[in-house]
Amino acid sequence: MNRIGFLPLDSRPCNIDWIKDFASLVGADYVTIPSENLGNLNQALAWEETKAFLLENVQKVDYFLLSIDSLLHGGLIQSRNVKQSPFEAREKLSLISELKKLNPNLKVFAFDTVLRTSISTLDEESRKNWHLVNQYCQYIGRYNLYKKEKDFERIKELESMIPKNVLEYFLKSRALKHQVNLWDLELVKNGDIDLLLLLQEDSMPDGLQKMEQETLIKYIIENNLEEKAYLYNGTDEGMSVIFARCFVEETKKEVKYYLLCPDKSYLEKAQPFEDRPYIQNLNAMTKVLNMKETLDLDEADLILAINASETPLTIETSERSTPKTYPKDEKTLNFIKSINQLITQNRFVFLLDIAIPNGGIWEMMQQIDFQKLKGYSAWNTASNSTGSLLAHAYLYAITKDSEQKEKINKQILYRTLIDDCLYQDVVRGTVEKHVSKLGYNIYNFESNIFFHKFLNDHLHALTENIIPSKYIAYFPWNRTFEIGIRFFND
Repeated sequence: MNRIGFLPLDSRPCNIDWIKDFASLVGADYVTIPSENLGNLNQALAWEETKAFLLENVQKVDYFLLSIDSLLHGGLIQSRNVKQSPFEAREKLSLISELKKLNPNLKVFAFDTVLRTSISTLDEESRKNWHLVNQYCQYIGRYNLYKKEKDFERIKELESMIPKNVLEYFLKSRALKHQVNLWDLELVKNGDIDLLLLLQEDSMPDGLQKMEQETLIKYIIENNLEEKAYLYNGTDEGMSVIFARCFVEETKKEVKYYLLCPDKSYLEKAQPFEDRPYIQNLNAMTKVLNMKETLDLDEADLILAINASETPLTIETSERSTPKTYPKDEKTLNFIKSINQLITQNRFVFLLDIAIPNGGIWEMMQQIDFQKLKGYSAWNTASNSTGSLLAHAYLYAITKDSEQKEKINKQILYRTLIDDCLYQDVVRGTVEKHVSKLGYNIYNFESNIFFHKFLNDHLHALTENIIPSKYIAYFPWNRTFEIGIRFFND
């Protein structure tokens, strides 16, 4: 495999550590920016370092995987709060064309976000404004589609409730972000970007973003870019998907999966924080990754087991007093039974849990022989979970069997079990209550060794008898929303 250079979205584990894990799984050679220099909650990646990294490595790599948000703004959070002019953004984006001139054989795969329908949440005040701005985008979109007077009245009411500077800044950032998305497509048209994923951040059906999407889709169709530019829901899984796409290009292998679900009609529903039927997102990602569904179990390279809800639910972790539960209906019980049977048959089962956002369901996992899964994902939104798991599944399927492959894969599985399920479902609520009780902001607190000890004590109490690998958990951004896992290899 050729050498890959990648510019992560920011310093969160899902954007850099997971890619390194996948690289280890397939034995890929890569180069990237040190995680401590990447964008975080409070600071952007410096443009000078970004430019130097790309120019220094352009002749040394065969692929560049680029987060456009990181390239232009220094990180995801910073992309939502634009502090540069359109001219400055355009100038930075032109670096991609320069890279292609310096290395005509270079392949550039990129992903960019279509701005979410609200602001970032950094404290309780911004959390309140998040809900108001989200509603504003919802009613703007609905009014544009249906022209109902009640929707217009609600828009005016919300405009009076949202601080003027917050709304103006949001709309200004949104306008520039949309222009950048169009410039991205222009680079695809000109051959400077070989593959582009336009990933719609948190949104809802019929929201403001639909107007922007119409313009982007029109450009894609009019310029015959359907095989090079994709638009669907997602964000944080973007780097995982384009990393795996490198191996689609290199191996040309098609991976066939057998789809297992409590009821496939559940996949026709839009999931929380997304704006289209989930199946459309699944189909887009499997197309990017050259994965094809088969109805013949014996023909399948792997099993894609998706736990989805009949009625998609959004449950705020901070509003739950106990871990989540799963429905005990016949369809769900048969789904669990089928997973265990397939595992017994030594099938490669990858379990994706999108039933409820932001974490899996520990109660259900205890009914599954989860130690023998080949992959698991249940973090953040449905599309975030889906993209990272599909990338993992594709890479696992094309990699030659070996003890080293299984050892690395097991560590990836353990990381997702600890992070996506045990932390998000069981421990996070306890941690948030503890942090809040001590008077700290759960969205942005200073590094605190006592919080880390509290986190590890509670996690290790759960994993002592089920996770044999030694590890330490930490808060990568000093907030409770996500954790990182570091394993101590033998």
